[in-house]
Amino acid sequence: KLTQLQLMDIDDAFDIFDVHRSGLIDKDHLLAALRALGYEIKTNELNRLHSQFTDEQGFLSKQKFTELIQLKIQDQDVIQEWDTSYSLLTNNEQLTIDNIEQVAKEVRVQLNNEDLRIMLEGADSDKKGWISRKEFVALM
Repeated sequence: KLTQLQLMDIDDAFDIFDVHRSGLIDKDHLLAALRALGYEIKTNELNRLHSQFTDEQGFLSKQKFTELIQLKIQDQDVIQEWDTSYSLLTNNEQLTIDNIEQVAKEVRVQLNNEDLRIMLEGADSDKKGWISRKEFVALM
């Protein structure tokens, strides 16, 4: 749930970029409003959000804009949780088989060496023998 302050910021950003005072913004103004709220959006994500939240004419209402921002905030919260989890799993920025094995023991999950190796190989995209924070977040 959004706070009153967040709702006010969202309303302000929308109103600033609703240049025609129509209650709608287009794709270019959507990008500007997102940036004004601190989101750096890549073209492919902008296109996805635009197609997901706009009407048939390509415009976004304030209600849909608020829903979009709420989704972005939830995504940030989840990523922050994963980031915290990664920090709890390792203290040296390298998540290894030993770290995974230790956590498995603590939560009483039995994993054999083959299971651990498969888990590591599946997440270790650059094949360096450990899972980086970025790889961990991508895996989650």
